Amino acid sequence: MLTPKQIIQVRARIKRKMTIAAIMAELKVPQVEVERQREELRRLGVDVPDSRRTDTGAKTAKLLADGMKPAEIAKKLGVSTEAIYLHRRKLKKV
Repeated sequence: MLTPKQIIQVRARIKRKMTIAAIMAELKVPQVEVERQREELRRLGVDVPDSRRTDTGAKTAKLLADGMKPAEIAKKLGVSTEAIYLHRRKLKKV
C-alpha cells in the first residue's frame, strides 16, 4: 500500500509519461502499485499517456540490419540487452 505522498509522486510521474520501470526504480514502489495508480487516473477521467509502447522493435531491426551488436544497440537506445534479444527473437519469428 502506498502512502498519500507516494500516490501523489507516482501519479505526477505517470502524467509526465515516465515508464513504469522508471517510476519503480526512482520511487522504490512495486509495479502493481504503479499500475493501480494508472488505472485510478483513467477511472478519474485523466488522459493517461501510454509510454509503454515504443518503436524499439523497429529501431532494433534497423540497427541489427546495419550490423550493430545487441549490447551496442541496447546502449544506444537506453534499454536492456535482454530487451534487444527479445525484439530480435520476435523478428526471427516473422
